[in-house]
Amino acid sequence: ASRAPRARPGRRSSQMAPEPPRGKQESWKHSFAGGVAGGTAVLALHPFDVIKTRLQVQDGHCAQSSTYRGAMDAARRMYLTEGWRAFYNGLTPAWLGSGVAWAAYFYVYESVKGMYWTLQGGGSERLSAGWHTLSAAQAGATVCLLTNPIWLIKTRLQLQQQPAPAQAAHPAAPTSAGTAAGSRLASAAGPGPGSRATAVAAASAARGEAAGGHVPYRGLVDAFLRIGREEGLRGYYKGLAPSLLLQTGHGAIQFTVYEELKAWMFAVPQHMPSIASRSGGGDDGAAAAGSSSSSSAALNAPLPPPPRHLSAVETSVAAALSKLSASVITYPSQVIRSRLQQRFDNRGLVYRSTLEAVRLTWRNEGLPGFYRGLGPALARTLPQSAITLTAYEKVLQVLPQSS
Repeated sequence: ASRAPRARPGRRSSQMAPEPPRGKQESWKHSFAGGVAGGTAVLALHPFDVIKTRLQVQDGHCAQSSTYRGAMDAARRMYLTEGWRAFYNGLTPAWLGSGVAWAAYFYVYESVKGMYWTLQGGGSERLSAGWHTLSAAQAGATVCLLTNPIWLIKTRLQLQQQPAPAQAAHPAAPTSAGTAAGSRLASAAGPGPGSRATAVAAASAARGEAAGGHVPYRGLVDAFLRIGREEGLRGYYKGLAPSLLLQTGHGAIQFTVYEELKAWMFAVPQHMPSIASRSGGGDDGAAAAGSSSSSSAALNAPLPPPPRHLSAVETSVAAALSKLSASVITYPSQVIRSRLQQRFDNRGLVYRSTLEAVRLTWRNEGLPGFYRGLGPALARTLPQSAITLTAYEKVLQVLPQSS
């Protein structure tokens, strides 16, 4: 019997046609690529995350925090009272958490996929959508337990409202600085129920206090130590229940849609003539007929077409559509998580559990309350997901192949 031709060695690419999972021996690649991709994407889009978080916790029951009327209004008021640095509050835990989360997620996700592929006997070319969903859910739950303290610190740092550097540099005259900031905000906001809260927040910022009257955290390490000292171990895991729902549900939906879109993109060109074949490259139609005959002959050839690479545009489209689906469906769990993780000093309404947060949000704000901040959230997550997954695929291409 003749020996089958041996495949030519080459660099593995996750953008080539879907292939069976490789197992744990290559999971380090997915972990490294995921960490690099996640940490890179968060740097450019962090201001959207800060605005989103501040809108999420806005329930009208904290008199010492600013009341924003939308994403643009929040951006304008943040700049007037706190300066441009406010848009990067919580950047360190966001960068750290994103890198750790994506690295752990891809490691667990690929390892679990390899395990399920082995349990199926290794005969199928690719896992079904159900197995992708289960793998993504398990990876999300693992990442949630690992990163919840980091996201809690990020949320609290993003919600801190402190004076702009020009105001903080002159503590001897806080009244004039606070009055100027309050006047600018009052003229920007106009008359309304939020004007008094905005003025109070500006005066509080001028005194060097965070909104809510509590002493602000000085950074990631200070927040970590103070939460442990003031709230104990349970303080690090506030909002864990909606986080588990968010991570498992969001990841399962996103990666299931992502894998299916990639498989569909790989399959479509194999059954469609190219644009050049349809246009024929000429005006008289003779070239089109020749190209059509060539295409028919190629389709009837016994050998399958060689695997192709997905372009960066195709990967970005698949990533953005999968992220959009997951974000809209699971967004209410983000709102509940942010409300549970905030500091409750001097607040008229305190959320003590997930169910209580859901019940009070529904009673006081209705369905719109569960979607506060959705605009800036989508403005951040859609490009972030596209950047992350595209960078992840590209990093995998340059990593060496295991023998």
